[in-house]
Amino acid sequence: MEVFGYIIDLANPIGWYSFLSFIVLFLVYLLKPKPFEKVIPSLMFLEKKRKKQSVASFFKKFVKDWIIIFQILVLLLLCFSTLNLFTHVNMKVKSQEVVFVVDASASMNVKDSGKLRFDRAIDIAVSEVGVKNSVVIIKDTPQIAAKLVNGREAKSALRKIKSTQSTTNIWDAMLLASDISENKNSKIIVLSDFIDTNNKDILTAKDILTSKGHEVILNKIGDEADNIGIISYRIENQKLIMEIKNFGGELSSFSFDDTKYEIQPYSIVTIEAEISEGKNEIKINTDDDFDVDDKIYLFSPKEENPKILFITNSDKKSYIQKAVTSIKNIQVDYAQPPILSSLDYDIFIIDNVDTDKVLPANIEDITNKVKFGSSLIISNQETLHNMNFGDLLPLSITEVKDGNNPILNSEGMTDFSDINFGQSSKFINAELIGDNIAKIAEIPTGSPQITLNRYGDGTVLFYGIFDEENNFKLSLDYPLFWITVIEKLSKGQSSDLSNLKTGDTIFSENKIRSPNGEKYDSYVVADKVGFYEAGDKIWAVNLLNPDESDINPTNDRDSEFVKVSAKNKARVKLELLPFIIILAMIFMYIELFFIKRRGDL
Repeated sequence: MEVFGYIIDLANPIGWYSFLSFIVLFLVYLLKPKPFEKVIPSLMFLEKKRKKQSVASFFKKFVKDWIIIFQILVLLLLCFSTLNLFTHVNMKVKSQEVVFVVDASASMNVKDSGKLRFDRAIDIAVSEVGVKNSVVIIKDTPQIAAKLVNGREAKSALRKIKSTQSTTNIWDAMLLASDISENKNSKIIVLSDFIDTNNKDILTAKDILTSKGHEVILNKIGDEADNIGIISYRIENQKLIMEIKNFGGELSSFSFDDTKYEIQPYSIVTIEAEISEGKNEIKINTDDDFDVDDKIYLFSPKEENPKILFITNSDKKSYIQKAVTSIKNIQVDYAQPPILSSLDYDIFIIDNVDTDKVLPANIEDITNKVKFGSSLIISNQETLHNMNFGDLLPLSITEVKDGNNPILNSEGMTDFSDINFGQSSKFINAELIGDNIAKIAEIPTGSPQITLNRYGDGTVLFYGIFDEENNFKLSLDYPLFWITVIEKLSKGQSSDLSNLKTGDTIFSENKIRSPNGEKYDSYVVADKVGFYEAGDKIWAVNLLNPDESDINPTNDRDSEFVKVSAKNKARVKLELLPFIIILAMIFMYIELFFIKRRGDL
């Protein structure tokens, strides 16, 4: 039945039999009391009254008796209580445990209907907090913002999240959400525009989480939007050549350097621009919904060739030596301990030395140079423990073991994320010493194999892989790794390493200042476009990702995504029994009030 617009249903039809109790109630009131004899002077008045009496008089009196009415109402409510009545209403329901996966990538900076996608995602998350809450941020490398906190703390953590201009990794963020949840049946709410640059199927990740018992909600944020953006550039003959793409389905236009360009749907236009030494900002003027990719930040440094001192006692060229000497535009000199004639170098490499010939004074001299800005590479060898590096070595080697272990990339080291370090039959077990030490590579147990850390104003890289016992040396990644290392440790800057993409890692011996003024020690994963600075070094960071710039993605299983707002309410079953009991008690108290007022109590 429908009452006040609500459909009322019942769970116990047998309860209808309770209405038979009304027969008993009516019998009580219809039964006449047994007459009694009484002598009176005259029957005249009684006879007159009797003539006026009718059957209807009883019911007239019955209706006027409020006590009887309230008793009927109480009995009626008690009968209804046996039916287990219920209805469905829209209302807010707090989940026991919720894990929010919030997209903070570049595409979430698109403005829809006057509000950023990111801000809309935060508003929805705040409105959906549960009893226990965790928050995972979607970026190029997912980040935990809160774990198993109450509603108030969750709202605070959500409000503190800042949007970035990085690429997206939704897959890893969703799996991380499952890992940190306390209960395997928790609710995981993903708030994103689902523009994923990781090229992994998000719906497959949902299926994985659902199979584990989680309730997964893919909440799609964002409406249709237009975008024209810079997707790549190259430098030829001191000129910047940019590629600009129209991601929309209609003919559009942009202007650059007082020239207007028309661009066809989904097509690319190439234009040139002049650049100068130092900082360059090149911007195209568009009327679109996404401005992160409308500008190029470019730093053109004055090229300086690094000076390297290779310290070794071996006459045979090591794999490291071959890789380093193959790098163009560097100066490599050699020294054999204990003789180190000159230390006027940018980078020192200690590799395959006779530990008995390395004097404490040699280590002390190198340490002082590193403190004042030089860099040091220490290559592992089984006799390394015979040399006292003091606090120069960023880890303590507990043992050297034989076995078969893959050398894995460590999280957050974007510059080396594509390097395959191979399989090793000999490795070290080691523990890190001190703070601000970055692991570049490790074995599955977590023991570091390659580390990078700041020391004074300089930098120390420990290379713990035994090249003779590892197939890494034979791969194409090997020389690429050493090119990257040498360029990173050089005092001067190369153009390639001065111009990065969001998600790349920046290392420095000085504090690093981001485009929005935040400061970091040792290293930072760049998540903002613009210029990063540390000491006299400058890095330009850009998005340059066509997938992230495509702000209108499509999916064959789009029906599996939901699109809700912060005002959404869930349709839940509402039991009416508590309300019926409360109403019956109210009527009973009113009945008692009338009885007491009448004087019967």
